[in-house]
Amino acid sequence: MTSKVFEPIYAASLPEGSLIVHADKGWHDHILWGKCDFFEKLGLAAQERGIATFLVRADSLSAPSPLEGPQKRIMVGPRRFRGPNIFHAFPAYIKGFWYLDPQGYFWNSSMMTKQFDPDSVDPDTATAFFSRVSRWRIRNNISQRKQSPATDLPAADVAVFVQDIELYNDPVHHLTTREMVIPPDSKGLHE
Repeated sequence: MTSKVFEPIYAASLPEGSLIVHADKGWHDHILWGKCDFFEKLGLAAQERGIATFLVRADSLSAPSPLEGPQKRIMVGPRRFRGPNIFHAFPAYIKGFWYLDPQGYFWNSSMMTKQFDPDSVDPDTATAFFSRVSRWRIRNNISQRKQSPATDLPAADVAVFVQDIELYNDPVHHLTTREMVIPPDSKGLHE
């Protein structure tokens, strides 16, 4: 099955006011075959507003430049173009949620430049949303990575979840995994 909303293009000229998704090979094929709900919903919403939707391979020599033209652009994959009408889309840490950000995703997101203001969040709405998402994810054992079946665990005083993050060329963390598990000022703790 191919995407119901995105038409692949190979030429440089496109109608003004259209939406062009520039995707690397893996994402391009995934979107083209209609296997990405996020883009199917986004494309359908654009078409309902009269916006033509197109998909291009970001690494194609004949692909239109994301920096030229009045069209809206969405970059999917590692390319980091920035400019007017350019957004970056990528799955967020929580499965089912996506970044759609003018600057990037993860630590390149524009959220990194914002100061969190807890007073701007309605506590009842936030609590209800968090509860719904948590119940759904736990009930269905949903995670970014394959998980073993849920089991009952004995009661614990603490749980520490860590990732192997020391392998990144450009560290984005402030503490090593070891420092998170065993604080430097702790005495008598054993690994």
